[in-house]
Amino acid sequence: MNAFASLLLEDVLAGRPFVNGDTRVSAKSCFGDEEWDFTNANVARLSSVPAARLRINWAMYCSDASEDQFDDHRGAVITEMMANELKVLGYLYLKLPSAFGLRGVQSVKPQTLVVTIRALVLLFSDVLQHYQLDSWGSTPHLNPIQSLTDVPLRAIREILANSPRVDGGHLKKGLKLLASPIMAAAFQQRTLQWNTQDIKTLPFKTPKKRTDYQRVMPNELFRLLSNTACSDVLGFLHFIGEESHDKAGTPQKPTFDCTLTVGSALIADYIALRQDDRNFAAKSGKKRTGPSPQAEKFKCIYGVGRKEVFSWLYRVQRAAFTVIGLYTGARYSDLTTFTNQCIQTIHGVHVLTGTHVKHEALDAQEGADLWPAIPIMRDAVTCLQYIAQATFNPFLLSGSETVPLGATPRALSLNGFTAAITNYLHEIDTSGRWADWSINAHQLRHTLAHQLARADVGLLFIAHQLKHLHTALHALPPDVTMMYGNVGDLATQRALHSDSAYLEAAKELYSPDRPVAGGGAEAFIVRRKAYFEGMAAQGWTVDEVIENLAKQGLPFASVGIGYCGGRRDTLLKDGKKETPPCIGSLQCNPGACKQAVITRTHAPVWRKILDQNRTLAADPRMAHATEPLLASMHAAEQVLADLGQLAEMERS
Repeated sequence: MNAFASLLLEDVLAGRPFVNGDTRVSAKSCFGDEEWDFTNANVARLSSVPAARLRINWAMYCSDASEDQFDDHRGAVITEMMANELKVLGYLYLKLPSAFGLRGVQSVKPQTLVVTIRALVLLFSDVLQHYQLDSWGSTPHLNPIQSLTDVPLRAIREILANSPRVDGGHLKKGLKLLASPIMAAAFQQRTLQWNTQDIKTLPFKTPKKRTDYQRVMPNELFRLLSNTACSDVLGFLHFIGEESHDKAGTPQKPTFDCTLTVGSALIADYIALRQDDRNFAAKSGKKRTGPSPQAEKFKCIYGVGRKEVFSWLYRVQRAAFTVIGLYTGARYSDLTTFTNQCIQTIHGVHVLTGTHVKHEALDAQEGADLWPAIPIMRDAVTCLQYIAQATFNPFLLSGSETVPLGATPRALSLNGFTAAITNYLHEIDTSGRWADWSINAHQLRHTLAHQLARADVGLLFIAHQLKHLHTALHALPPDVTMMYGNVGDLATQRALHSDSAYLEAAKELYSPDRPVAGGGAEAFIVRRKAYFEGMAAQGWTVDEVIENLAKQGLPFASVGIGYCGGRRDTLLKDGKKETPPCIGSLQCNPGACKQAVITRTHAPVWRKILDQNRTLAADPRMAHATEPLLASMHAAEQVLADLGQLAEMERS
């Protein structure tokens, strides 16, 4: 506790005046103001919070313009004495959180205070309204309520039991704060009619957990978003002649027709057009309505209009958002702190620098938190750096429109960010398979954690960018790892998703109806069938058996193209032992090895083996190796046929 907090606590406990109308509660507001305004453009950790959630309008709560029914805090009315008492609570909670007995709480964020105060205002407004009705009707002898200390426990209980509001979490917290000893001292020995034990018995209502919410994207959706977004990012860099960091992706051509081999001049001239429009709006006070002479010249030179370029850049911008959202694992509040100059190299590791928000004090150091920047992420940032020259907005997550001269640039709102990625998905989903799918920031985090957890249990990466990130996270030097505010959190999320990853792998390996291939497949199928029949005789269902097996982990080592059962000698019919030829993963051929089993999770790699060997076998320069290439190709075909994947490939 600092010196100011110690003195404040002494004053409160001693009953001395500790606050007056001029006491500052924020950079913009004093205790006596009719509105407390906590907005502050200079604090990065508030940038993601809507301004409405950083203001408390006390005057509105004390007005007489109340209706019989109101949906939220904006229609609630309390007495002036109640408002002053809640002001005292708000001030002490902000300045002296440790006095409320909250373990480990060193500071309180203003948005936390705002939602707590709103919940209390709604409750006491309901109490006043119903109490007034009672005083007019069945119990006219009731004394009027002026102070929070006049509110009986019975009234609170009745309101909570009959109210449709589901803000029980905030209410419970607020009532506990009011019932704390520090508030008893602040109320100058006036006593509330309830205590912390009474609060435990109240019927608080909380929102029902959503059942329609998908925490994790299906693999197919992740692959579609990742592959298309990466291609759009690489396509932009390829168009302007900028070398990309990600060398494995396939660039996507612009959405407009253009014969230019290098489009850097087009982008430079387009940025100049946006600059010209910005200056025009600043001088004239209005946006340009028609095409300028420069815009006409632009279309004449390049054969494409500025609207077409704008639409393409908007697609690239959303693709870059998608890449960053998919591969940082950052919360939305963290993402809003990234600027177009956030890439740095520390200890030889490329990182994104920003500000970790959750659980951090507002006055903690800003811009010192790091996230691994894999190659495609650096490419995405490069795209956004170019786009920022047209929008004049330094935030990575920003709108597509130009920031007017003199206006303050702002990051995208949460709804703006999720809508951008969702709209991008619907644009690239030409089949309409994901037309009803909406993406949110939590889903992006959980999906990345799930994909990394899959890799941890030996399942294949569904995108090569995941391999880059998995490698980067494991290769961080200890001193750098400590600087990553997000790594520990991401590791925790991965651990939470490990059960589902093991279950996914176990289903493909153990489910009696799942095809398997490889040299050890026949013996494995026999053992699997006997095991499930035995467990069924004991009353176990197939799902129960698989879930139990998943909890035990997989008794196989993943070698990328299959599961290895271990280096065990094989007993031949003549009594001799045969040693497997492999040395680790070298010379590993699960298609023929008796120790190996291949499941459908390995099919993508076998498809790649088939395609590569087919291409090489048809190359005249590889004529000397045609025979082994064809043998490898036929082996891959056999594996895919055993897995039921070959016919599917031929249909596609």
